[in-house]
Formats: sequence, structure tokens, C-alpha cells
Amino acid sequence: SSDLTMRCAAVACCGGGVCAALVLGAARCRAARCRAGLRRMQRAAAGTCQRAALCVLRRLHARRRCVADCHAQRIAAGAVCGVRMKFVICGYYGFANAGDEAILQALLIQLRAAQPAAQCTVLSGDPAATQAAHAVAAIHFTDLDAITAALGNCDWAVLGGGGLLHDTGGFDPASMLTPDHTGLAYYGGFAVLAQLLGKPLALWSVGVGPLRTPAARLFTQAIVELAAFASVRDAESLEALRMLDVPVARVHMAADGAWLLPPVPAAAVGAVRPVLGVALREWSGAGAWEPAVVDALAGVQRETGGTLQFVAMQQLAGGALDDDALAARMAGQMPYPERVLRTGWSGSPAQAAAALAGCDAVLAMRYHAALFAAQAG
Repeated sequence: SSDLTMRCAAVACCGGGVCAALVLGAARCRAARCRAGLRRMQRAAAGTCQRAALCVLRRLHARRRCVADCHAQRIAAGAVCGVRMKFVICGYYGFANAGDEAILQALLIQLRAAQPAAQCTVLSGDPAATQAAHAVAAIHFTDLDAITAALGNCDWAVLGGGGLLHDTGGFDPASMLTPDHTGLAYYGGFAVLAQLLGKPLALWSVGVGPLRTPAARLFTQAIVELAAFASVRDAESLEALRMLDVPVARVHMAADGAWLLPPVPAAAVGAVRPVLGVALREWSGAGAWEPAVVDALAGVQRETGGTLQFVAMQQLAGGALDDDALAARMAGQMPYPERVLRTGWSGSPAQAAAALAGCDAVLAMRYHAALFAAQAG
């Protein structure tokens, strides 16, 4: 729509240097979304000092907290009266990742427990799969018109959980609110759009860092300070926010959302013990690690006489996010291929958790593989 195009242009014209100022300009211009109003917002944002903008953000915080309290009361009242509250959820969902799908499952359980009539819409890389797996409405994460419509009609915008606020893969502010948005630009653009539409933002058990660039640090600071509610999943994330001068007294330290799910019973392995679970991922920036790991796994087979159980925590074909392709490549180099098992992505995080629960030990490069192993003891 033309309205969305103007909002996208307002974001893109400011770039990474004044992202926080743009968010402030958006807050001040919510009531005037006409073309002239957005042009004035662009000019104001482009001329605003970053640090001054964040100071103003802090002054606005008390007023936004009052609004958040009202929304919290509406949620509580809705739970009693059966009012159908609407939530739009943004995270790394619909990308065939077992850990993030477990987070979404836990988040939906929490929302539905607090608000049984909740209507949840999830932004997704694969809307059909998300809808089928979680019984929610789903929108493709590049469908900006549909995202704008959903946010405009919701009660809360929810960002999280998982490790979202980082710039490991880079941060391109110009891609915010465009079909090319990824990573921090995607998650940050969601927060900006919620602000433009006057919706309260909740950050739920997010991971923060690493943040290597000034633009990413400044924008992450603005996102957290805009949130009506914020929780992080670990002490390191809280410390990262403290280093950004975020008032951390209002940030709750929780845990990764997947911890809320009950442990999954171990899958029947039927393999020669001991069984070593192996959950690895491609990591191009880590140097020549793969041959060393192949040698170590081969040594495990020779010394223990046991089995290697490869588990794919993410399986997006045709790229660097296909753990099963990496597993197949490594399994082919083992001295005893008859003692190698592989569990691919089936659409359910429970299958990955069950496979890891059936192992005697786990070697994990992925966060949620370690979490599933710890849950299983």
C-alpha cells in the first residue's frame, strides 16, 4: 500500500546512523500518518542527534509504561471475560529450526494459559508449516502489507524468544521494512512498525549479543527501551544491555523459552552403546574445524566401540543451514558406518529432543541441542 511504502521510505532514508531517532519520530507522528506528516518525520529524524534521541526515549518511557499497564489489565480482564486478545509474534520461526520451534511452542502455551481466547498470528519463513504445527494464523515474513494489517489490528506485538538481537550476520538498516530484511533489521523493523502503529511491544526471553557495530548497538538499545515489557534469557544478555546503558532494572532475567517445555522421553535407539549424540552446524568463520571434529569422532568410534547419533537441529536444503547435509558428509568419513545413525528434521522439535535424550553424551554446537540434552539429564 502507499501508506506502507511511505513508512518503508522513512526507515530507509535514515539508514543506520539515526535509527533511534526515526523510532522517536515515528512515535511523535503516529497521529499524522499522511504523506506530509511522514516527510516532516523524516526531516526531524535525519537531523536528530542519536544520543539526544535516546534521552528523549527515556523520558517517554514512563508514559509508555502507563499504557503497558493498561494493556496488562486488559489481558487479565480478557482472561476472565473471554475477550479474544490478538497477538502478533515475530521471531526466527518457520525456518526448520528445532530450537526456535520449541520456543514458539512454549510461548504459545504461555499466552494461551494467560489468555485462553488468545488469537495469535506468527511471522514465518514457511507459513503453511507454522500454521500446521502450531494451530495459529501465519504470515510470510516478507509480506509487509499483511504484517502491517495484522499489527494494526492486534493488542500486543511480541518479539521473541531466542537469540535475536545480534549482528553476527551483519546489520543493514536500509533493508528494514523491505522484503530483503534479515536478522536485526527484520526484528528491529518489526519493533519500528509496532511503534508506528501505536502497539505495545513485548520482548520475551530474548538473547542479546554479540553487537559488533555502533549502529547495531544503538538500535538494540532503542528497541529495548521502546518495549513495554522486556525479558532476557540469560545473565550475559542482561550484561550486554547494561553495557548499552539500558535501564536494566526494568528488564526481567528469565531463561530460554524452551526450558518451559517438559522433557521428552528418550527415543528407542536400538544401537550399540555408548551412544554419542552429535549436533553440529556449518560455521564458515571458525576456520578448518571440520577435519579435526571428524578425526575426534572417528577416535570415539574406535576407542569406545559405540555409536554416533547425528541430529539435525536445522535443515534448510541448499545452504549453510542444513545440519543433515553436514552430518551426511561427516558420517561418510567414519571408520564404522554401520554404527552411525542420523535423525533429520521432521517438523517437530520433540523428535530432535527425543533422539538426544536417548544418547549417553552429547556434542553440541547448537544452543538448543545442549538444552535438550540438559533437560534429559
